[in-house]
Amino acid sequence: MNELMANEALMYLYNEVPEEECDDFKISMENNPILMKLYNQFKETADQINSAIFQPSPSSIQTIMDYAQQSH
Repeated sequence: MNELMANEALMYLYNEVPEEECDDFKISMENNPILMKLYNQFKETADQINSAIFQPSPSSIQTIMDYAQQSH
């Protein structure tokens, strides 16, 4: 794997590849198992990040509430 392949896979994943190049990239993935594996790993990671639930800690919420009270 090289950096160019990684960049292309990430650009495709985030829909940043120009439309006229999408078909070429799909063909490249079909013909290059390393590129396909890399794309699938990036997609799996992105899916995990997107499904994660983030919640601020109670102390962070309290800090924000304290700051909000000071502004009034």
